[in-house]
Amino acid sequence: MASIYETATSVLAWLGEEDDYTEKSFALIKRLASLSDDELKRITPGRLANEEVLHLIGSCGHISFWNSMVRFFQHNYFNRVWIIQEITLANIRLAVCGKHEVPWDSIVKVSRFLTLSSWTRSFAPGGFFAALITQPSKHTLPNMVEANRRTMAADESKVLLYSIIRARRFLASDPRDKIYALLGVIEKSTNGKNRLTPVYGKRSVAETYILAAIQILKDSDDLLLLSQAEGDAFRTVEGLPSWVPDWSCSRIVGLGVTGYARFSASGNIPRSLSIDEENRTLAVMGTKLDEIVMSGERKEDILSKKPFPRLLAIICALPRPYHTNQSPSEVLWRSLITDTAGEKRIHPAPPAYGSAFLSWFNARLDETAQHVDKFQLLRVREILSKDPDSLSKIALQGPHRDATEAEEYETLFSHSPCLRPFLTRNSFFGIGSESLRGQDSIWIIVGSRAPLILRATRSGAYEIVGGSYVHGFMGGQALKFCKSFEAIKII
Repeated sequence: MASIYETATSVLAWLGEEDDYTEKSFALIKRLASLSDDELKRITPGRLANEEVLHLIGSCGHISFWNSMVRFFQHNYFNRVWIIQEITLANIRLAVCGKHEVPWDSIVKVSRFLTLSSWTRSFAPGGFFAALITQPSKHTLPNMVEANRRTMAADESKVLLYSIIRARRFLASDPRDKIYALLGVIEKSTNGKNRLTPVYGKRSVAETYILAAIQILKDSDDLLLLSQAEGDAFRTVEGLPSWVPDWSCSRIVGLGVTGYARFSASGNIPRSLSIDEENRTLAVMGTKLDEIVMSGERKEDILSKKPFPRLLAIICALPRPYHTNQSPSEVLWRSLITDTAGEKRIHPAPPAYGSAFLSWFNARLDETAQHVDKFQLLRVREILSKDPDSLSKIALQGPHRDATEAEEYETLFSHSPCLRPFLTRNSFFGIGSESLRGQDSIWIIVGSRAPLILRATRSGAYEIVGGSYVHGFMGGQALKFCKSFEAIKII
């Protein structure tokens, strides 16, 4: 099938018969796609009735058009794992629904706009469109598929793993298709690799994932795969070693980025890896950075407006200043978004996001005030008010907060909801898999761009809990004072 999509003059994506929402949703998509990026930035959920916005989108400004588009992005077509191959390889693509059609590139542009702006929170529980959404919205998925085309153009050697990472959000009736449906994307480079040959009979889901993981590790020069294994909270397939991701899990895992290219926790030291295929174990080289002693609530819970007393306790325990000579406020806001912001995913994030964070976080403090210890709350407010940035003080203390800034920070915060903050014995702050717990240790593993959270077993070996962001240690800084690397076994 891959060769058919590659050689076809054009590929039609059939979305099914039209319904009551098709005409208006297609009209709004076409209108939004015709606007420049600067014009799109002016269109926010809180400004739909604004005269400037109405001028930009004309007759499509009525709420019925937006409601129709919300319904459109619930089409089951968008989360079928097989469409990744269809759309990635096609040349000219057109989406068709009944008698209506729209260029696929227009859907991608709107998907990107909705994903990277504050609109993405409108599709979440409690958001602007919550009453219309009967299942998880698929508005982010066309943008994910398009990312595969960009990866192919830049570095084909990473396409398979990147595709599998992005395919987590997609569905397959057979879990093995989370691997097999993507092989056509790099058909030439998988020829002769028996571990990747589709076998639907005797080969179990676990065996399929294990063989794919081994092949990916053999074909790569890093350990990116290991940071995609996120612990017990994300596993349903039995028989998987801790280092093999359970690709059947459709939740958003990891740090919210695909390749982790902006990080280099282990510096430029070449990877050291030995794979024991028979016993399903890995031998790697690493050095222990520290041990987790405190963990906070999941980001997903904070977004759901639940109280977060454990995070407040961590804030109270942060050193002032942090070992990077930054204030607790700066350490906090940078870490919670992996120090990455903006449409171009700038790292480190621009300082202006510090003010945006305080606008957002102070609103969260107001909402949780009745459910947490008042003395702890006062202590946190005091700590944040001592931020040296005068603009931050204004954002924290002033009676009027910048709602647009707060929405923008919350959007960044929401991109990786299945993480929780933690503090280590030596007061290092970070975020990692929601599966983490006290006494888990943070390791710098040669070949891994992000520090890995490991859990010791009685045998002396380790299990992978997931990747992490540890503030002040994402660029190789740990190599200056950590002990020498040692061989460790991962099971």
